[in-house]
Amino acid sequence: MAKLPKELEQSFSALNEKLDEIEKLVLPLFRENRAKINQRLSKFDQAKLNIVLAYSLNSLFYMYLRTQGISPMNHPVKDELERIKVYINKIKTINGEARENEKPSTSIDVAAANRFIKHALTTGANAQNSSDTTNNQPVKNLGKRKPNFESKNQAPFKKKRGKK
Repeated sequence: MAKLPKELEQSFSALNEKLDEIEKLVLPLFRENRAKINQRLSKFDQAKLNIVLAYSLNSLFYMYLRTQGISPMNHPVKDELERIKVYINKIKTINGEARENEKPSTSIDVAAANRFIKHALTTGANAQNSSDTTNNQPVKNLGKRKPNFESKNQAPFKKKRGKK
């Protein structure tokens, strides 16, 4: 085997140490039956465990592709990691761990709110003034004629009788 440069040798040894740490953390999960583990966990914790396992496995596969000289950018594993990240963010939101730098889902348009308030205040004042003057005045007949139903054919709700 060819001698590697010192920088690469350090990087590989650090990677090997991190992989050993991951193996130590994940190994207990594989020793015990998955159903037994799920019985001890709440539904929320089961979801978190499933997401962590999926992300870990896909991340390891991503690193494996990189070590083999394959670009993971064009590989389906990248899309899978993005899909899992969406679920991680959902779990963080449910758990109240949403990032502070994320934009809130709703925002207030201050200018629009000021327009609504100004319109409501001016319209409310005008409506109050106009209601004060109209309440004191009797309603006048504006000259509309009442319909004349002298003829039986013109009655609005008369039912037609058929032959018996």
